[in-house]
Amino acid sequence: LPDLAHVIVIDPAGVEPAEGDPEGWIITLADLEARGNELLAKTPDAVTERVSAITADQLATLIYTSGTTG
Repeated sequence: LPDLAHVIVIDPAGVEPAEGDPEGWIITLADLEARGNELLAKTPDAVTERVSAITADQLATLIYTSGTTG
């Protein structure tokens, strides 16, 4: 997955980057939220600007799995 920038985990217990993984590749959901809050404090229009820049040919996917198979 060469285009994958980050892995975001809800519970970081036991999560270890593999050898050779870049620093900061795995982040927690709490860290992501903190980064977002920092960005919004510096740039209040950041979300509006990002949404305005979206075009119909850009694909976005958010996948959540509970980890169960039943």
